[in-house]
Amino acid sequence: MCTTVFKDILIAIIAIGVTYYSLKLLIIARNSNKWLPVDGKVIRSRTSWKSTSESGGYVHDFEYGYDIAGVKYVSRRKKFGNIAWNGTLAHVHNLVEKYPEEIDVQVYYDPETPTNAVLQPGATTLHYFFLLAGPLVFLILRPINLTTVLWIIIISLITIVLLNTKAKYQ
Repeated sequence: MCTTVFKDILIAIIAIGVTYYSLKLLIIARNSNKWLPVDGKVIRSRTSWKSTSESGGYVHDFEYGYDIAGVKYVSRRKKFGNIAWNGTLAHVHNLVEKYPEEIDVQVYYDPETPTNAVLQPGATTLHYFFLLAGPLVFLILRPINLTTVLWIIIISLITIVLLNTKAKYQ
């Protein structure tokens, strides 16, 4: 009994963490629709190979600059949740063609924290999909019963409370 409760709590903590991170990213992505536009310029855009100890892949080595009230900033973020920006050689070549060096781009920056900037503001369907990741982790690792449903409700409520506490400063 004690082992099962400990396992449930550990799984719930993992699920809360995943859900919290996903929801936080979704809120920031949605808030970026309200950010201010400014002109920017692509500084670097090229294909690179990135390897890890287990694998490797092509990445878009990318950077753009923008100026706000005489202060120069540099960013690499194209959009929130850069999951789809790396991949096949053809995909990365398409990104290099879309964002060639020295091209002018529209940058959207957070007026409260100008170092936060994106080229494509807003949330995508993927952000909403990732909200399901925490509860799915819990469902996969636990048998479905009334206890599981109660844990998912608890996970959701804790995540919402944590986000409401953190969202006040954003």
